[in-house]
Amino acid sequence: MAKETPMLSLKERDRRWALVRTFMKEKGLDCLVVPGLQNREAWDAYLSYEPGQGVVIFPLEGEPTYLTWHGSKVGRHLENYTSRGIVPWIEDWRVGGFGRDWVNVIKEKGYESGTLGIVGLSTINPFALEGYFPYKTYVYMLENLPKAKFVDVSRPFVELVVLTPHSEEELAMLRHSAYIGKLACEAMLNVVKPGVSENEIYATITGTIYRNGAMPLFPPFRAGPALVGAGYPLWLGQGQTHPYLIKRGDVVAAEIFVIYGGVETQQQMTVAVKPVSDISKKCAEVARASFGAGLKMCYPGKTFKDVVEAMEAVVAEGGCWHMGPLIHTMPIGAGAGRLDVGAEAWAKRHNIKAVGYDYPRKWDWELKPGLSLQLEPNACLDDQRINVGCNVLVTEGEPEVLNKLAVEMRVIG
Repeated sequence: MAKETPMLSLKERDRRWALVRTFMKEKGLDCLVVPGLQNREAWDAYLSYEPGQGVVIFPLEGEPTYLTWHGSKVGRHLENYTSRGIVPWIEDWRVGGFGRDWVNVIKEKGYESGTLGIVGLSTINPFALEGYFPYKTYVYMLENLPKAKFVDVSRPFVELVVLTPHSEEELAMLRHSAYIGKLACEAMLNVVKPGVSENEIYATITGTIYRNGAMPLFPPFRAGPALVGAGYPLWLGQGQTHPYLIKRGDVVAAEIFVIYGGVETQQQMTVAVKPVSDISKKCAEVARASFGAGLKMCYPGKTFKDVVEAMEAVVAEGGCWHMGPLIHTMPIGAGAGRLDVGAEAWAKRHNIKAVGYDYPRKWDWELKPGLSLQLEPNACLDDQRINVGCNVLVTEGEPEVLNKLAVEMRVIG
């Protein structure tokens, strides 16, 4: 691990808080309720820089409060600055995991008759496509704050966070996260060979991330001759008689999600073991070309829609279909390309009644320097899927590719 690793400062805290409070004024909000809980996108950490699986009560004026579900989380918070000298962004941490606790803090701050902005009621985040705000908590708040006005600002808040160009401090965190992702990709490339178990490959990837001071987000992983499926390895939640051993002709794919200091990067790493099938070669060629087409659109003045359409056109013209989005914002909550385009024939062949889903999209926004995009094209034929990609930064000039190792399928002998 590098001797010096980037951190966010109080200056960055003040920048974020000012940005959010300007947003609150524009929306006419007196107070924001921003839970992180177990949601993949921990929006609480944007304001606290210290996720505690809880909620930030963030007033338009005055100091925010962090409520977490267990005293151990508060103890960890205290340890962070008493033993390690890290100045907390939010000093007022309390135990309070129930709706009554959230309501009491809102009343304490004088907003029982105010306009409350709620984050988490509606999202497009993976694993929480229709929100993650606890139902009983929301009902309790409605019943016990009868004079308050509740406004769902989930999408606008996420768009504010994701579509505001990164500061220099955030860019340093992002690049470091991608650097660790690159190390994980290199480790994966070095360990894949016939006879190695997929367990060993997975452990190598995740171990590399941990050893370099970051957290892996259980990488989706696939190994075998046919790879349309994706997700966590089955043995993480299902008994297996023995680990799968890599064979000649297999393709091994991992979506390597690295979270450093709350900043996530992704790398879609695919390694093929010779002999590589013609279908795999074709899919890899199309996926790589789709990445290149998208990269050509990642310039200021272009729109997110321009990038989506350029990448989708290459996949369609190559005679392939795609299962996941070819591109999304990083984090994903502000925008993603279409899913499962052209998958009908595959679904019919396997007697799958429906594939794909839709959700509200906002594609017309303009790319600006400092924005981070995840270009992750996949191309599918029959039962084969090749997925490549990494984070790309929009700059004043050439787009910055943060992990060139993952932008094409790698082949080993």
